[in-house]
Amino acid sequence: MTQDVETVASELDCASYYPLMDDIYGATEMRGEICVTTSGDFVNVRAFPPGTNLSVVLENWVIGGDIYLVTGSEWFVVGPRDQVESVHEVVVDSSPPTSEKPPPAAETTENARVTDCMQLVSSAVAMSITDRDIFDESLPQLEYTAPGFSELIERPSIRDVTEKLVGVDPSSPGFASQLSVIGPDVREFCRSAGG
Repeated sequence: MTQDVETVASELDCASYYPLMDDIYGATEMRGEICVTTSGDFVNVRAFPPGTNLSVVLENWVIGGDIYLVTGSEWFVVGPRDQVESVHEVVVDSSPPTSEKPPPAAETTENARVTDCMQLVSSAVAMSITDRDIFDESLPQLEYTAPGFSELIERPSIRDVTEKLVGVDPSSPGFASQLSVIGPDVREFCRSAGG
């Protein structure tokens, strides 16, 4: 996956790169990069393990207008047409740029459950950084909905990330990049019986 991300990202006109270690909102493991171009546009590169159904992963992405999509067998790029077109021109076996997502395929019940859990848990972890008062009020409900959440958020691997992100703009690519480190912990939690 990492090689796919690096190969695809090397075709983009990036002023800065922000690596993503995992997808904290989905059941499938992922590697990625957020590319900020020299003109300030954002281009997202995502790569997944073999056999991943990209139509399921893309279901929550906004494509259309000025945002285009290019896909490979196990990766995709979302961004302005000129950027994704540069990937298509060079990377063999990539789809032409499109402003339409592929029709969604059916997702397994288990994957849907894990994805729902990851979205809840990861959003709550982010809230613990950005709005501690609301997080503290929500904690009993979070623990009820996702038993074991209180222990999860106190894991050193997660606490280290949340402490580093205090004061960082939550809409910045740097915030998303650093928060992506919690993906494996959250996925493990959500795949367990308690998640």
